[in-house]
Amino acid sequence: MTSDRWSDLKERLLSSIVMVGLAVVAIWFGGFIFALFVTALVAAMHWELARMLSPLSRQAKWLSPFFAVLVLINLTGFILPPISFPLTILVGAALQAWFFMSYRFLGAFYSSLIILAGLILIFARLFYGVTPIIWILAVVVVTDIFGYFAGRLIGGPKFWPRISPKKTWSGVVAGWIGAVGVSVILSPFVTAYDINLIALCALGISVSFASQLGDIFESFIKRKSGVKDSSRLIPGHGGILDRMDGVITATIVFAIFSVVWL
Repeated sequence: MTSDRWSDLKERLLSSIVMVGLAVVAIWFGGFIFALFVTALVAAMHWELARMLSPLSRQAKWLSPFFAVLVLINLTGFILPPISFPLTILVGAALQAWFFMSYRFLGAFYSSLIILAGLILIFARLFYGVTPIIWILAVVVVTDIFGYFAGRLIGGPKFWPRISPKKTWSGVVAGWIGAVGVSVILSPFVTAYDINLIALCALGISVSFASQLGDIFESFIKRKSGVKDSSRLIPGHGGILDRMDGVITATIVFAIFSVVWL
C-alpha cells in the first residue's frame, strides 16, 4: 500500500513539475506562445466536456474543441468587426449546445465560460503583462492547498455535501485566508494598477471564492455524467478541467472586478 501511494505521489509530482514548467514558459514569453498555450487548453477542456456530456458522440468530442478554437481565434484576432464579440460568443454557445445532447444548456453555458476565461487570460497577458496572470494563478493554487489541508486537519460542516461531499467550510475559509496572504505578499508588484491593499485583499477573497465555486460546478457536471475525473490526460491528476475549473471562474470574476473598479 505504501509503495502504491509513493508511486502515485511521484506521478503527481512529475506531472505538476511539467505543468508548472509549461505554464511558466508560456506566461514568460507571452504573445503568440501564450495565446497558443491558452488555445490548446481551451480545446482540451472542450474535448473533456464533450466526453462527459456526450460520451456516445464521437463527432462532439472533436467538433466541440474545433469550434471553440475557431471562436477564440476570431475574438482574439479581430477577424470580424467589434460587434462580433457578443455575437461570436452567442453563436459559439449555440454550436456547443448542439453537441451536448440532453445537457445542451449546461454544455453551452460552461463552454462560454471556458472561452471567455481563455480570452481574458490572453488579453490580460497582452495588455497588462505577467502580474495579473501570476496573481490569479497564485490565488487559485493557494486556495486549493489551504482548503485541502484545512479540510483534512480540521474538517467540520460540509459546504455543499450533495455536490462536493469533501469540501468543508473550514477548507473554504482557509482558502480565503490563503488568498489574503497571497495578496499581501504580491502587493508590491501590483501597485502600478492603482489598487490599495484592502481592496486587493477583498479581491483576493472574491477570486478565491469564485475558484471554489468553479470547482463545485465542475463536480456537479461530473456527478451528472457519472465520472470521477474529466479525463486522464494528466497522470495522477485527472483531466485539464480538473486542474483549471477554479481558474476559469476566478479569471472571470477578476475581469469583472477590473472593469468595475479600475
